[in-house]
Amino acid sequence: MIEIKHLSKKYSRGKEVISDLSLNFLETGLNVVCGKSGCGKTTLINILGGMDLDYEGEVLVDGLNLNTSTYTEIADYRNFTSAFVFQKNSLFEFLTVEENLKLCLDIQNNDSDISEALERVGLKGFEKKKVRALSGGEKQRVAIARALIKDCKIIFADEPTSALDSKNAHKIFKLFKELSKDKLVIVVTHDLKKATMYADRVIRLIDGNIEEDIVYNERLESARVLKEKKSKSFSMMPIFKHNLKKGMVINLFVIILLVAALVITNLAIEQSKVKEEYDNFGSNIDGEFNYDRAIYTQILNDVNLYNVVKSGEATSPYYYLEHVIKPDTSLSEGDYNVIKSNLSKYEFYEGSNDINYERVIIEGISNQSRLSQVGPDGINRVWYTYQFTNFNHYAFDNSFAYDLVAGRLPENDNEILVTDTVADMFLRKRAYYPGPDYEPYYSDYVVDYDDLLSEYFTVHYTRAAASKYGASVDDEIQVKNEMVIYDTYGTYEGSVGGNATYYMYNKTAYKVVGIIETGILPFYTYSYDASRYYLLDNFETQTGSEEFMNSLNYQPGGYVVIPNGLKGTNENLNLEVPYLMSDISVNGISLKDPYISAFTGETDYTQNGLAGHDDNLLIDYSNRLLALGVNKKDLADDEVIISADLAKKLYPELNISQGNAYRKFEDIKGDIISFDFEGKHGSVTKELTIVGISRNSKTDIYISDNNLISIYSLEKGVMPSLTINLDSYGVSARKKVMEKLYKLGYSLVPVENVPGAYLEFVEGKGEMIAEVDYDGLASLFPGNETRVIDNKNYFFVDDMNYGQIIGEYVYMSSSVVRQIALDDSYYTSQGNISPYYIFSDYYNSNVTGCITNSDQGNSLLEIVDSLYQFFLAVAVILAIGFIYLKEYRQKESVTKLSMLGVRTKDLVVLNIITYVPMAIIIGLLSLLLSSLFVNVINNMYSYSFVNQLMNEKTGLPIYDANGSVILVETVVHRVRLMFTSSAYISSIVITLGVMICTLASSIFVTLKARK
Repeated sequence: MIEIKHLSKKYSRGKEVISDLSLNFLETGLNVVCGKSGCGKTTLINILGGMDLDYEGEVLVDGLNLNTSTYTEIADYRNFTSAFVFQKNSLFEFLTVEENLKLCLDIQNNDSDISEALERVGLKGFEKKKVRALSGGEKQRVAIARALIKDCKIIFADEPTSALDSKNAHKIFKLFKELSKDKLVIVVTHDLKKATMYADRVIRLIDGNIEEDIVYNERLESARVLKEKKSKSFSMMPIFKHNLKKGMVINLFVIILLVAALVITNLAIEQSKVKEEYDNFGSNIDGEFNYDRAIYTQILNDVNLYNVVKSGEATSPYYYLEHVIKPDTSLSEGDYNVIKSNLSKYEFYEGSNDINYERVIIEGISNQSRLSQVGPDGINRVWYTYQFTNFNHYAFDNSFAYDLVAGRLPENDNEILVTDTVADMFLRKRAYYPGPDYEPYYSDYVVDYDDLLSEYFTVHYTRAAASKYGASVDDEIQVKNEMVIYDTYGTYEGSVGGNATYYMYNKTAYKVVGIIETGILPFYTYSYDASRYYLLDNFETQTGSEEFMNSLNYQPGGYVVIPNGLKGTNENLNLEVPYLMSDISVNGISLKDPYISAFTGETDYTQNGLAGHDDNLLIDYSNRLLALGVNKKDLADDEVIISADLAKKLYPELNISQGNAYRKFEDIKGDIISFDFEGKHGSVTKELTIVGISRNSKTDIYISDNNLISIYSLEKGVMPSLTINLDSYGVSARKKVMEKLYKLGYSLVPVENVPGAYLEFVEGKGEMIAEVDYDGLASLFPGNETRVIDNKNYFFVDDMNYGQIIGEYVYMSSSVVRQIALDDSYYTSQGNISPYYIFSDYYNSNVTGCITNSDQGNSLLEIVDSLYQFFLAVAVILAIGFIYLKEYRQKESVTKLSMLGVRTKDLVVLNIITYVPMAIIIGLLSLLLSSLFVNVINNMYSYSFVNQLMNEKTGLPIYDANGSVILVETVVHRVRLMFTSSAYISSIVITLGVMICTLASSIFVTLKARK
């Protein structure tokens, strides 16, 4: 029931349209309000429908006072209680007929039949037609159909038949008459004749007052009870899609504008940090070291492997970033467990990585040295032994992401991976016929990794070998491809010939199936004459305990990856042979000061030098053995040889001695003894079969190499060293690892060092070379002179060499630039001129060897630094302004939706689902492009060296199969911009700020536009 009490309405500066009107409507029936134009009938129905709330008096609908209700209550009243047919149809022109009706149903969560409603208004088959394509009368009938399908108690219709012909007008009034049986229908019309034919009540207004109120049929039925439902999800999706499409150009403009502003802002903020560091080093050589930039430089230059070491003298988690120190990498079992349990998610290579000693012996790569030793019989024995390479060895882990440049991962125990550095050296050394007596003959070999991965490798005779065998140096030899690696377990020091170290080892032949890329090789050139690599002349190196670690080693590092790893260890290179162990018992008899050994080979060799000869029991039989019960070269893991003295202790009843050991051996041959060992880091019990008796000497027990390695590790407590792979981790992630390890008592040391990449201001340590205008420099130093050294011109002032003169420029190192800038006399004579802008290679000078002219980057950075604040402010203002303009243009949709009963919060959701994704896109895209441009600008300053591959003997270039000179390009990345957390913070803060303002402006327009 509707109650109107003392209703008055007037428009600004006008007379009252409705004056003190009081009126009631029953719950059902067809009520017609008519009168001449301007009498107030449309105003009245707008007030009753909740479309106009600016009036005096009260309008009560089932007790709800429309004038004092909240907007949510009014919206629900429009949506669930009433339906409104507007004089101007208020349809969404860009939607189809069906979409208009479905939108209304979804907002009400109603499943009425759309086709049936259209059929009732004579528009069957019009479902898929766009509203904009309909005539005025057809649009009006669509609006009526939209009201008909709503499940509501009241229907308001303002001139519903004004655009209809007489036939359709009668049809519509018949529909209203039918609907009025259980609904209240209030129709405003000027057609009194048709109204009186169908109306239950006619109210005629004149000047806002009731002139006549005639009841033709008093309807006393009650309206049916309706249940309000929550609107369907995505009910307004058609409107959202249209608005999004219509505002796409502005949205894209705003995104591009803000992304550009944010990228420029991020670049300006990030460059300020590095610039501050450059300024700091430019005036103070002891300036604070930038760990972020050091780590970022390592990332750019693919320095990803770090040795885990005990912190020792380290005073910070980043100590080994700025000091060239070679710490001990040996870790105990306790260290190993602590590290692995606390950093379980990281990739750890288990194996040998000690910078000094823990390397691997590889046949074909390792050099041989001559070793002499006087044996027990007084005879001096001489032999050749392989020495360690500077390559590491690690255990294979199938879960690791090896960066293969060729080949595949191992599938069998005899298959291994090697780095490109190992492969390169191995192939180069096999490019000529190998042999200790032969002169190497360089054959212009071009390294091809397929040569190592194939079954056979083709090499050529050396001149000496060709002469010896009557062959030509062009003749090819097919050599089976296998890499022999020696698993070392001990050492022996020779006393003759320079006290060389002999390594005791087992050797195994492996097939190389994959090659890992390190990116280190371009920093080196290989000399076939010297059979070694040399660091390119473009790089400075560091040695000893110098600050600011950044130089490469003199030889390229690398490693082999073996399925089960190597067991050997060399914690102490001065071990005596055999080994003195503790707490050993045999068959329950505790031995005092027992010595245990494998066959070391110290008497295996003769004066003839049997190079590479293995340990051999059959040879040892004439030197160390009294009796041997097996005809084999070495011991199995379940076999043991005991001394005559130990045999006497174990079998006192036999009274064994050296003299009768051979005869008595048959009584103990094949017996099993219980061997118990209690080491510092574990214990072992083995059942071993006696296969021989040895002479009484220092050694009590001989066991297999594998058993000796296992027991030695338990005694010494040496576990596999750890190398952590941080390939996929950024600056902050690497710092977290360093900080976490430091708290546990460990530090990280880069395995590969970078040449001169972040030490422009540290004298003599891989400096940048600044290109300074000769005339300008000469004008600053009138007392200069040119001196010729090695046919090159140099710029001298007071016996100080400032740099080489080439053409119109003087090429000066940054340390010289700094020295000039800090010279007090320079300031006195030249006035207060900033040395930074005169000499700094950050802004004003070209850099030799750069990939592109650094002035391009300098100009870009200067523009960014000077304009970013202005550009950001303009971008923000424009973005908010364009969003406001776009929302203002779309306010018609907001008005129509509110007239259908859409709540304000649902209207705001349309804004949120539009602008929140935009904010996310802007934030992510700005960060992505910031990172991209940081790399682009840094690349402008990267060192780039192109070297011809030269024949070391002839000094001539080497050509490939196509006749082209082989070039090797080396690129070392510098850091002129950082990409740190500041970029994330600025992107998030600025994006959120702009989007909050944008949302606020769009919501303001929404609130103003709602009806």
